[in-house]
Amino acid sequence: MSLIKLISFSVSILNEKLSQLIIEEAKEDEKEPKAPEIISSKKIKEIDMIELEAYIGVIITMGINRKPNYHMHWNTHGLWESSLISKALGLKRFINIGSNFHLSDPFYSSNSQDKLEKLNPLMSQIEAKSQQYYHLGQSIAIDESMIAFKGRNSMKQYLPMKPTKWGFKNFVLADSSNGYVYRFIIYPGKTNLLNSLLITFAWGFCKD
Repeated sequence: MSLIKLISFSVSILNEKLSQLIIEEAKEDEKEPKAPEIISSKKIKEIDMIELEAYIGVIITMGINRKPNYHMHWNTHGLWESSLISKALGLKRFINIGSNFHLSDPFYSSNSQDKLEKLNPLMSQIEAKSQQYYHLGQSIAIDESMIAFKGRNSMKQYLPMKPTKWGFKNFVLADSSNGYVYRFIIYPGKTNLLNSLLITFAWGFCKD
């Protein structure tokens, strides 16, 4: 998949409801204390849909064109120059949007055992779009996959037989001919919700 197609697909995930949720949460988060590098004497401009799409495009591009430090994507000379990113969004604005980017109130805590509760709106939308834009054939596979992650998180798993050994484990329904992920569920670790999650996942396969 080309970079343009990847960005277009990612932006399409942001339906009006989800986009508005992110924008509203960003407004609320601006009221909270910030790190020194994003503190400004000027009033911070509210994020809009155009900037939200640009931010996601920049994140995807940075993931493909990796550099030792994210600041290097805004270098204007030498080998590290990346005009595609710098023209899309300024560095200070990128930092500001990232500091306010949430899918739910980060200070709200329910008593739910679901560790992915705050990400569920986004994951549901990603899965829905994955199914909308692809017709699953007869050659399918149910497998485990890994999202690379080496930080601290209670859901992080170690799978020594996988190319990506550390990260978040997924159960996926994929097209075995090309690896396209049609359905997925992130393994939350050993919780009381695990059995119900797996049953829901298996039932989803039956419906598909």
